[in-house]
Amino acid sequence: MVNHFEFGFDPEARTLTILGRAYDFNVLMRTLIITCAYILLRPYLLKLTSRHQERDHDREPTEADEMSSPAATGRVAPGGEEDSDGEDNSWGAKARRRQRAMKQKAMDEDREADEEEDAELNALLED
Repeated sequence: MVNHFEFGFDPEARTLTILGRAYDFNVLMRTLIITCAYILLRPYLLKLTSRHQERDHDREPTEADEMSSPAATGRVAPGGEEDSDGEDNSWGAKARRRQRAMKQKAMDEDREADEEEDAELNALLED
């Protein structure tokens, strides 16, 4: 039976066994360098892309931009849009409506149960 949780080093083959797979020195160093570079460069890449996105959102749309950027053309509303019926069409609007309906139904059921309980208590007190 193969032990997949085995860790070890084979000095003859110069490999490191991690979770049943043998890695040589070059593969481990390449993985380490890529991982460290990603960790170090990620904040700068995020900052660069956010600046590019801000510029794209701030610029005025032209006729040539009709098909290029939804943000520049104004076709994407960040807060959601209301249609002619006054309904909210933003992300998650349907789920919010469903949640409000469930809360309202639960409140109505609680209110009815309280009223029934009050009626039963009043009937017992009158006797």
